[in-house]
Amino acid sequence: DGLAELDLTENYGIGNGGVRELTGGSNDLRALTTFRLAHCGVAEVGMTALARCEHLSGLRLLDLSRNRFIPAAVRSLAGSPHLAGLRSLNLSDCRLGDAAVRHLTKATFWPNLVELDLRGNHFSEVGAGHL
Repeated sequence: DGLAELDLTENYGIGNGGVRELTGGSNDLRALTTFRLAHCGVAEVGMTALARCEHLSGLRLLDLSRNRFIPAAVRSLAGSPHLAGLRSLNLSDCRLGDAAVRHLTKATFWPNLVELDLRGNHFSEVGAGHL
């Protein structure tokens, strides 16, 4: 109940199913402030599970680097009312394009972000313009 940080980096087998299990209703993640899921095989389904998890409202740092996301996955994350308090988001090496960057800048958490890592993605000057 009091777990504040959870780092699952490099556990590629977790995937979408593992994220659904972690964010399911029986797990109390309200004390969680740092969640690292870098290179865990998370895609759109996992991102949607994160976005829908009301127990993540205390989350301040989310690391989803080295996973592959389509714009719809980023849109799901960006629209989450439960992640509005995010302060730091790492989406480096996630193959994000211009549309994903646009979704990020319209996110519920955008006004609160103090750190955004987008290294190693594939957006152009159009995406840079959104930033």
